[in-house]
Parts: sequence; structure tokens; C-alpha cells
Amino acid sequence: MKALRVLLGLIFFVFLAFSDKAFSSIEELVAFKKDHMAIILANDFVRVSVLGEVIKTNKKRPLKSSIADLLASIERADLPEAWVRWFRRVYEGKSLIDIKEFAVAIFYPYEVLEATHKQHISQMNYAFKASIMYSAEFDPHGPGKITRNILKRDIGVDISSDEQLLHYLDLGFIANSSSFLEKFKAYGHSYHDSFDRLISQVFSSGTAIQTRNLGFMLNHFEREDEALEAFRLAGDKGSVRARIEMGNILLKRNFTEGVRFFNSLGAYGLWKIAQCYRYERNTTQDFGAANHYYLQALAASQSEDLKYPELFFDAADFAVFYAYSQPDPEIFKVVIASAIDRFVEAGNFHLGPAYLKAAEVSLDGVALFPELVTNLNFTDEFRRNAIKIAFREGHVAKAISFVEKNKLPLAGKTAAEGAQIAILMGYAEQIDRYFGV
Repeated sequence: MKALRVLLGLIFFVFLAFSDKAFSSIEELVAFKKDHMAIILANDFVRVSVLGEVIKTNKKRPLKSSIADLLASIERADLPEAWVRWFRRVYEGKSLIDIKEFAVAIFYPYEVLEATHKQHISQMNYAFKASIMYSAEFDPHGPGKITRNILKRDIGVDISSDEQLLHYLDLGFIANSSSFLEKFKAYGHSYHDSFDRLISQVFSSGTAIQTRNLGFMLNHFEREDEALEAFRLAGDKGSVRARIEMGNILLKRNFTEGVRFFNSLGAYGLWKIAQCYRYERNTTQDFGAANHYYLQALAASQSEDLKYPELFFDAADFAVFYAYSQPDPEIFKVVIASAIDRFVEAGNFHLGPAYLKAAEVSLDGVALFPELVTNLNFTDEFRRNAIKIAFREGHVAKAISFVEKNKLPLAGKTAAEGAQIAILMGYAEQIDRYFGV
């Protein structure tokens, strides 16, 4: 396997070395940004990586562009409104910007961070992480680098003014940084009057991300009423995560009121109620009620444009739990088949490890009931396909571990397929190394 890794690494770097693509233009970066959210939703980390490597490895001296001209181009290109507003706030004070400086902003997925329902960078897919990685590499002090450093103990920032605090509050996931939390708290104690004015300012005119992050901070400091208001305001501005956090506070205060609120959020909210009954959160454990809400959440998801792969994964995990609690072999087979279907659905919505889970559960099921191989087609070919798709989603390390544990073949059937796997592996392992996976 070590020799295979070396070979794949050589193929990856030869691929880069022989690329004759010219240095990316401002126009190309603008066109990329127009599709950036869709690229991340589709987890096309190769497209992100190819553009990032072209910019990173080209040694030509980049030309500087006028910010005014650039803003005019951005307005004409109809880029995501949330990102454009953020770009103006951060960069319009400059007079000139070069292409790598512009790439810092282009690769930073502000529009995704504003809308995401996820709470940690570790939950994000490879296309998102690749975007953060290249934004950080083009500017070691920029928003991408700070966002990446949230995974570390110290993000390396200081707060000495309201302006700085507002800037940091506008960075995704910064509320997960313990060092920022302490600096935020110290700033509040040192500048009490100014701090209260800043809270009012964020409530009245803050962005969705600023208001959501402020809500996390206030909730941590047990200022729950203000946190609830912050989450409400951020939710009104488009933050799905803020609406979820608002629901969590309501559940804690009054379970019935919280359930009513989560019911209004559709599939994701119904899933949160299911988890309450499954894991005994704010209510007594009731697997029957949990199953009811899982099924409701899955049904509601069918009519919603935005899909939540975590919902399908968790519903599948619950089905596996339920299957193994059944003494009737026929019920087990039906439920385990349903669970595998749900894992595959989660994978189809770009949650790569779900394919590996489908393969793992199919192996366990066949070990108990060998007829599942023919009755439900839980074959080695099914598992090989699951592994290949997990690879395409970037989960190389987990896929290799699964292959080695279960002695399944990894290589593609053709030279072209093998080369494609090599390129995917090269980019994915680069991203894993950067984030310390």
C-alpha cells in the first residue's frame, strides 16, 4: 500500500507539472465565484483544486487591478449577494488588488457559511475545505487561514476595538474557537459600555453570520434571552443554523413549544425532534416516537429542494439499531435493506462516508443471512462501487482503511479509471494533510 501511495503521488504531481494552463485571469475567477456555491454543494473538490493549483504554482508576476473596476465587474457578473456585500466591507478601502489577493476572497466561501446548517468545519465537505485551504495559502493572515485555525487551540487573533470584533464575528465557525471565546469575554469585561453598544449594533445592522456568532457567544455566557433574540434575527436573515439554535433554546425552556417550532422547519426540524426522543434530549426516551419523526422527516425531505444528508445517515443508523433489536429474521432483513438504502441516499447527497457505511452494514447483514447476497444484491460488486464513490467524494483514508480491513480490491478496472482515482487521491490527501486529518 505504501508503494501504491508513492505511485499515486507521482502521478498527481506529474499531472500538475505538465499542465500548460495560463495564469488564471480576473474573469476566470469571477466565473468560478458565480458557480462556487453549486460547486461546493456538488462536492466538486477537483475543480476547486485544479484552479487553486494553477494560481498557487504559477510564478508569473500578477498584475494589479483597480478595486473600483473590479467591483463594477462583480456587479455585472451577478455574483452571490452575500459574498459581494462581504467583499465590499473587507476590500473596498483598498485602491488596487492583485490576482492572488483577489483569489483569497474568491475562494473564501462566505455565501456558503451564511446559509449552512452545519456548526463545525469538520462537518463540511472536501470542496468547502479545499476552498478554505487555497484562500488560506494565498494569504496566511486572511479569513481562510483564521477559519482553518479554528481547528487549532489558538486562532492567533487579538481584539482591541469594536471594528476588529465585528470583523472576526463575520468569519464562519469562529464561535467554535475557545481562544476567541476567551478574548471575546475579556473584551466585554474591559469595554463594558462599548460592548453593550456593539450588541445593539449587531442586532440592528449585523450580518447573518455576525448575529449568529454573537448568539453563540451570548448563549455561552448564559445571556439566554439575548442569545435567543440574536438567533431569531440571524434566522430572519437566512441562517439555517441560527434557526436550529433558536429551536434548541426553546426545547430546553419548554419542550412542547420547541417541538412546535421545529415542526415549522420542515425535514431538518422533524429530524431534530426524532433525535430528542432517541437520545433523551429534553424529554423521556421513546423509540416509537423517534421512529415516527424519522419517517416524517424523510417524507418531508422528498418535497424540499435542500437535502440534508445527515438526516438520511442518522435515520439509517437508527434503522440498523432497530433491525438488530428484532428477533424476527424477516423483519431484520426488511429493515436492514431500508437502512442500506438510506445510507446510499445520504451518499448521493455527497456525504461520502455513508457509502462506506452502506458497504459495512451489507457485509454484516450477509454474514448473518447469506441469502441477502442474491435477494438484495449485497454483493462484493455493490461494495466495490460504494468504495469508488466514497473515493470520488474525497474520503480516501476511510476508504483505504475499509478496503484493507475487508480485503476488497481498490484499483480501477481500466488504466483511465486508475488514473482518475490517482488524481482524486492526490487532491484529497493534500486537503487531509492541510487540515491535520
